[in-house]
Amino acid sequence: MHRRRIMLVGATGCGKTALANWINGGGTVKERRTQDVIYGKYTIDIPGAYLECPDMYDHIISLAQNDAFIIIFIVDQNGAKEVYPPGFAKMFNCKVAGVISKSDAGRGNIRRCERQLKLAGVDGPYFSVSLLDGTGLRDLMDYLENVGVFAQLDKQGS
Repeated sequence: MHRRRIMLVGATGCGKTALANWINGGGTVKERRTQDVIYGKYTIDIPGAYLECPDMYDHIISLAQNDAFIIIFIVDQNGAKEVYPPGFAKMFNCKVAGVISKSDAGRGNIRRCERQLKLAGVDGPYFSVSLLDGTGLRDLMDYLENVGVFAQLDKQGS
């Protein structure tokens, strides 16, 4: 049986790999650039370059159709990059949620990040998280648990 995971999509440097490692139970990792799609126990970590290059959108959509149970669009609260095309989340046939990363840096850009997610077609929910101080991580994990991500993955085995 095919394992369907949590797909993490976002710009380079927004915290996808660190969040993927945390969700997979590995704690946090040093920041590094992800060169390839990385399949973890529960996650699919998509390189930021895939989102930043419109020629790769079809690849993201194809990976999602085959491998994603839910997609999380990530926006870095510290970054000003708007990398999601309008309505992009509507291209996927599974649930899409939003994460505003690096919330420990203050809450000044939360509204801008929410607008960016909404413009991208993410209806919600949105989670403001920080891997440094743990803000919002329990809420995110509770949501993932409630939508059944872990139950279906555990049922399918590793």
